[in-house]
Amino acid sequence: MKAILVILGVLVALVLVMAIVGWFLPADHVATRTCTFAFPREVVWKVIRDVEYAANWRTDVKRVELVPDVGGKPGYREHGAHRAVLYAIDEDVAPSRLVTRIADPNLPYSGAWTLELVESGGGCELTITERGRVTNPIFRFLSNTVFSTTSTMERYLDDLGAHLAKANGAPR
Repeated sequence: MKAILVILGVLVALVLVMAIVGWFLPADHVATRTCTFAFPREVVWKVIRDVEYAANWRTDVKRVELVPDVGGKPGYREHGAHRAVLYAIDEDVAPSRLVTRIADPNLPYSGAWTLELVESGGGCELTITERGRVTNPIFRFLSNTVFSTTSTMERYLDDLGAHLAKANGAPR
């Protein structure tokens, strides 16, 4: 019984330390990742803009449902391994700029992705900029120490490159 109380005390102390440290970390962050693809900008744009099709090439998305109106903007809900997240499309400038924003106010995080495509040689360069906010101090601690703030962007770019190569028969 004493061992259980000690273990429980250590766990409570650990969570408390994570919360205190997380409280002092900045809630806001900006992260950017860029990847060059050997495909024309219009080809890449067609894939990234078709959000409903994302479950066919993104490994972290199980299905996507379009939502007609999210505060006056077009939207969609991504169903992943852990939960469904509602997004609004704030800006849509084909074939160069797409801004999507988390539109679910009940999550412990929020933010937006800006995807910008520029022509580069015979292909294009895609830059994703994430402007995020993590409100929960424990989750903030974990996102700064255990998880990577760029891992989702990196997976997105890897999945996109693999899909483009497979669909178009050319290297990334």
